[in-house]
Amino acid sequence: MALVPTDWVALAALAALLAAVAAALHPRRLPVIVHATADDLAAQPWQVTDSNAAVLLRVASRLVDAATLTAVYAVDDAGRATDPGVLAALRGATCAQASLWAALSIDPLKGAADDGGKAAVASKSIGGATISYDRSGAQAAAAARQAAATTLCSEAHQILADARLTSGQVWLRG
Repeated sequence: MALVPTDWVALAALAALLAAVAAALHPRRLPVIVHATADDLAAQPWQVTDSNAAVLLRVASRLVDAATLTAVYAVDDAGRATDPGVLAALRGATCAQASLWAALSIDPLKGAADDGGKAAVASKSIGGATISYDRSGAQAAAAARQAAATTLCSEAHQILADARLTSGQVWLRG
C-alpha cells in the first residue's frame, strides 16, 4: 500500500497535533531564576563576599523555588516575580541561605556528600607515632552539614513565611 499526497498531509497534521499534546503535558522548563546578585549578598544585612557567590546564589535560588512551589504571585514573561514585596522576600531568602553556606564553608554542590572532611584527634603518641581519630562527633557534624547543604535554613524559611509564600496550600482552578 503506497501513501498518497493526502495521506502525507494527514500524517503531518497528526504529528503537529501530537507535538502540541506533548508540549502541553511537558511544558518547557524555564531557566533557573537567580533571585539575588553577588552585590545583594555583599550588602546589608548579609555582608558576605565569597568567590563562590554565583554558585551559592544559584543553588539557594533553587531551594527557595522549591519552598515556594505552591505560592501564587504574578510573574513576567521570563517567570520573574513582579511584585516588589515578593521580589524582596525571594532575594532575602536566597541571601540568607547563601550567607549560611558561606559562614559554614558549605559547598552546596556537594549536597549530601559535604561532610566537612574533618575528624577530631582522640589520642596521639609521639614515640610510637600513633594517632587515632574520634569519628563519633564527626559523624554527627557530617549529618548536620549534609542537612544544611540540602535544606532551606530557618531564616530563609521565615522570610518566605513572613511574605506568605510558604503556606503549603494547593490551589485548584477549573
